[in-house]
Amino acid sequence: MVILVSILIGGVCGWRIHAYFTKEDSLPTNYITAKLQDAAELTTQTITYTSRVPMTDGKIPFITKKSFVMYYNATLRAGVDLSEVEVKERGNDKIVVKLPHATIQGTPNIDPNSIEFKDEKKAILN
Repeated sequence: MVILVSILIGGVCGWRIHAYFTKEDSLPTNYITAKLQDAAELTTQTITYTSRVPMTDGKIPFITKKSFVMYYNATLRAGVDLSEVEVKERGNDKIVVKLPHATIQGTPNIDPNSIEFKDEKKAILN
């Protein structure tokens, strides 16, 4: 009887140890998709640039026409919208993630400390 109980306990312990070391870690596709959608954007490139914007108002030179040129530095981001990612399972050991093409994300971020006004021309009546 003791031998039978020992064999039974040994078999159960061996089976549990085998199951522990051979189990496969797998994530369901909907879990991966949900985690990707939480972030929703992935910036892959940023560009910092200086822009020149001429401004003119009025029509008669020296009387009503005034103008200036504004310069500023801005940063623009490009990347991938992760809400459009497609995740598919291929067999038991592969997951295919299809990313959309990169696009411009948001609007330019203008540095307010970089704004400069140059070439100011004032009018007599303004």
